[in-house]
Amino acid sequence: MRFALCVMRSTLCVMLTQAIILNQKPFKEHDVKITVYTIDQGKLELIARGVKKIKSKLAGHLEPICLSNIMVVHGRYFNYIGSAVSKNCYLNIKNNLDKICCARQALNLVDQLTKQNEGSGAEIVFDLLQSFLDILDIHEKNEVKCTKKTKLGLKPKQDNHKLLFHFFTLKLLSVLGYQPELYNCVICKNKITLNNNWFDLLKGGLICSKCSTLSNGAKNITPNNAMPLKISNDCIKVLRLGVDSNFKELIKLKINEKLILETTQIIFNFQLTIFNSPC
Repeated sequence: MRFALCVMRSTLCVMLTQAIILNQKPFKEHDVKITVYTIDQGKLELIARGVKKIKSKLAGHLEPICLSNIMVVHGRYFNYIGSAVSKNCYLNIKNNLDKICCARQALNLVDQLTKQNEGSGAEIVFDLLQSFLDILDIHEKNEVKCTKKTKLGLKPKQDNHKLLFHFFTLKLLSVLGYQPELYNCVICKNKITLNNNWFDLLKGGLICSKCSTLSNGAKNITPNNAMPLKISNDCIKVLRLGVDSNFKELIKLKINEKLILETTQIIFNFQLTIFNSPC
């Protein structure tokens, strides 16, 4: 059950909320500074006292990649964690090196792209991150090759954990106000037809064949030289699915390695162009 409650106790303000633990940093001898993303207040930096002690009861509930119910105590200089009870420790993620890597990347991305104490839209970001961790936790990697032709290419190799992270990146950018335009040309505004299109990183969307004259010859993409990138018809379809479909549907996609590479490069460089920092 979700909850977010603020209670006044004499001069202290106590808030009960749900939080996903993003990371920990050392703070004094026995304490740590913990960054969490809460369902109602967004990203918070909190002090957890005594967590480094061997007998600490809080330590196991405040590890990164963990969903917990926490009590936040507002102090004069710092805000503290008064109590914490884990709801989901995502043990399947923590027992798989590939999944740990993908989960850590998602947590770091949320930490990098969000500001502290921004409650507006916090629940949407929280739900997105929780949904990503939930599906990553239960999904088992399947590397069975398919020799039949599919709508999205030949001989797909199903290893979607990393691709799922890039879909998470695309969805997070969309939630934060940077959703790419994938249906109409960003220059002439006409509907995109699936032929000879480009993806403009700076304008944040597709350029149609008629407007792509200035895009010819674009090769390398960097934040300082964000030239449009040629994009295949299948990649456009995959990006549209990435924005519009949920993670349960996306994890079932079977696409070939070449298309995975094209899709992930576009998403990565789009994020890199917007924020000038890798995920």
